Amino acid sequence: MKTTRIQHESLLIITLAFILLSLLTPCQALEWINPQPFGVGIADVWGTGSDDIYFAGLEMIGHWDGSRYDIMETGEQFPYTYWRCIYGISSDDIMAVGGCGDVLHWNGETWVDESIPGCNNTFYSVWGAETGEYFVVSDHGLVWRYKDGIWHVNDINYYVWFYDIWGLAADDVYIAGDANFGEESIYHWDGTQWNPVSDTEGWSILSLCGFSSDDIWAVGESGQIYHWDGQSWTFYDPGSPLHGLYASWGVSSDDIFFGGWFGLLRHFDGNDWSKTYIEGELTGRSIYGLWGIDDSYILATGDAGLLYKYDGTDWQNLQTGPMDHFRGIWNSTDDEIFAVGEGGVIVKWSSTEWEYLDSGVTDDLNDIWGQSNIAYAVGDNGTILHWNGDVWDRMSSGTTEDLCCVRGVDTGPVFAVGANDTVLRFRGAEWTAMPTGSGIDLNGVWASGEDDVYAVGDKIDDMGSIFHWDGNAWSRIASETRAVLCDIYGFAPDDIFALGNGPTILHFDGQEWTELSLGYFPAGPMNRIGGTSSDNIYAAGDYLLISFNGTDWTLESSSVAVMDMCLGHDDQVFFTGYSGLIMSDRKFPNPCRETGVSISMPANEFRPGDTCSCQVTVCNRAGTEIIEHPLFVILDVYGSLYFAPGFTESPDHYLAQYPSYPIGATKVNVIDAFTWPEGAGTAEGIFWYAALTDPAVTGIFSEWDTWEFSWSE
Repeated sequence: MKTTRIQHESLLIITLAFILLSLLTPCQALEWINPQPFGVGIADVWGTGSDDIYFAGLEMIGHWDGSRYDIMETGEQFPYTYWRCIYGISSDDIMAVGGCGDVLHWNGETWVDESIPGCNNTFYSVWGAETGEYFVVSDHGLVWRYKDGIWHVNDINYYVWFYDIWGLAADDVYIAGDANFGEESIYHWDGTQWNPVSDTEGWSILSLCGFSSDDIWAVGESGQIYHWDGQSWTFYDPGSPLHGLYASWGVSSDDIFFGGWFGLLRHFDGNDWSKTYIEGELTGRSIYGLWGIDDSYILATGDAGLLYKYDGTDWQNLQTGPMDHFRGIWNSTDDEIFAVGEGGVIVKWSSTEWEYLDSGVTDDLNDIWGQSNIAYAVGDNGTILHWNGDVWDRMSSGTTEDLCCVRGVDTGPVFAVGANDTVLRFRGAEWTAMPTGSGIDLNGVWASGEDDVYAVGDKIDDMGSIFHWDGNAWSRIASETRAVLCDIYGFAPDDIFALGNGPTILHFDGQEWTELSLGYFPAGPMNRIGGTSSDNIYAAGDYLLISFNGTDWTLESSSVAVMDMCLGHDDQVFFTGYSGLIMSDRKFPNPCRETGVSISMPANEFRPGDTCSCQVTVCNRAGTEIIEHPLFVILDVYGSLYFAPGFTESPDHYLAQYPSYPIGATKVNVIDAFTWPEGAGTAEGIFWYAALTDPAVTGIFSEWDTWEFSWSE
């Protein structure tokens, strides 16, 4: 029987649809929105080529396949590991190390746990020989060798912290570190034993890079640079300033880069030294990883997702999105995300891109809150800004004190608190002062109504402070905690949570305040608390984000400094913080950062009177126009597949309407906005699938997407 093209397309697309359905898995607890592709520190980078690159960093291992970045699945046993180094022998033989004895081995299909039982040493670097033997270095002078699936340990020198390793073969390996008490810093393995390399007493070496046994470079935390010629070390003075150097990579000794503190990059061409700051002198992020293919393809990685590529002439920033230090976040009813931060910065996300808005101020903005499409932002020196849906205007606050928190009551007053007992109330005409009389700094405010307002702040008589406004006067409430209270948030007058440093969390049930038992979490300053209900709460601080499900508190992340959070539509929670951090607790339509498609609807559940629509965004980051790639959008109603735009059960696509896609984002309206009708009944588990295929319709082209939704009366 001859198969026609239509029959071929039908079989392929139906197959693809069910493949997509089978691949549906729960989202990660936290999803990155900004910056892209990564927002956490990237300690190391290694690859087999320009389309197969791996990144190791805080709580993640990432991968670039030539068209898109992914965070790889590493297993539930490694949710919080700081992966410090990654190295491979081939594309199906890669090792990542970090944390306390944590080791993962990539076999080409999955990451396998190869951690050393009972090992509590911190692993800093890994290198592998073509024979399949891996070497790992750690603190307290230990070197671990992995051969034929078995770990062997060598105790070199207890007083040396080994930070890096480089080798030519399994019997020609060098390790280096930070030596105490005048011990040797660099050692060599000859296949039988480890021997110190002469004249390295007391050095602090963080990175090694070599080209032969008599051509090795070593750099350290004081900016020193040494070269080994096989007989002795030569000190090179690259010129001031001597900032710490953490990474090195080169094609040869007359074309080598060294990277480090504040984004400093030094280059040696065999005769002369040059330097550059990749992001600005003394203001940039530090570089921790360097790796390349040749002199026209070199990557630098570092703090807060730093990712740059060198093309032989210039360093290009591969990280996209705002990188400002944000302190407040808000989600409008138009599904726009606003973030405010240091220097008066305000950014807005709408559909496909970030936009900087003119705040008219340079003071740091510390918080934002709004209702519908109206918002208020507060900051230092008494700054209060008002968003009317189109522009930001400055309001008269009547104070020059720093304001740190603003919250209001729907259709009611808005409250702001700050330094030196500042409490302000806005009822629609002007901001008026209503101090508690305590004289302390106030850090958070929450209200269920105009006569039920709470404020928290610094300690009085060594006890955390809680104040309540009953509509007539403030009263102080005994908190029974010695922690400074940073924030307060509630869901009802008898369901309120207060957050303090430690972390410390208090709960009010309408009768009394009780300190909750959290279990053990790393101690540190806290910033904000919030959520959707008393059994879905987040508490955030400097490099600590924990959640509560109504029963247990769980560590969500220790890699990001979260300054604020807000409740979005459909009970979605957004978080923001330093270095452009914006993330969510569930799937969010990502900005156009990688080639592929994404689906968006106003919500995941619809009821009569709700506005419903469906839009697909085709993102082209391929560097050239995408031509004659059909866009398939499929509606799956309990296994019955309907193909847009005609919504027939026979294959249909958008090639006639969109024969090509330019670089950037192209929006395709699948269903125009309409009001969900009454009488539609109830349904759940309805799916959209969207994907580009190749011109011959033989496979999916780049990233595809799915969206699940439901409706009810």
